[in-house]
Amino acid sequence: MDMAIQGNQKIQEAIALDNMAMVYQDKHDYTNAMKYFVQALKIRDGVKDEAGIATSKNNIGRIFFIQEDVASALDNLNKALGIRQKINDKVGAAVTNKNLGEVYLLKGCIGKAKAHYDKSMNLYLELNQIDQAADLANYLGQIMKEVNDYEGALAYYRMSLDFNRSLGNVSRIGSDYNNIALA
Repeated sequence: MDMAIQGNQKIQEAIALDNMAMVYQDKHDYTNAMKYFVQALKIRDGVKDEAGIATSKNNIGRIFFIQEDVASALDNLNKALGIRQKINDKVGAAVTNKNLGEVYLLKGCIGKAKAHYDKSMNLYLELNQIDQAADLANYLGQIMKEVNDYEGALAYYRMSLDFNRSLGNVSRIGSDYNNIALA
């Protein structure tokens, strides 16, 4: 069998394993989710699929995050981010930066969390995914408000408002005005 065809079949097998893992993750069965994500990673390692390896590392990092194993989550997510930056996968880097922000927030490292959320938001803007950028701006506003940085919160809420205005998203515009008033 042609090596390219065999490699493609292996990649498809890894995707199927990811899908199986997601089903278990949705059922909060993290042991089986991890098992399938690790199997997918082994296949991707075998065929040297860098984008797939990054996806697997990101997925494994998310499971560790859900289980509040911060060190293992950071290890896997940082490896995923490194690969995604190396191969210039901006969509993947945006996702992984957001995930890293969540881990640092859980750890109580507000500055590092904010830095990763900002990187994610900027990548979404670069990719013209304004709705994702608006969500992150709003979330950053909430974080700043929780740490009593009201000026920072207002800046992010106004940014979210600008993004949502450009999208014409009336319900989110209303929510942004509410957040600005509360801050």
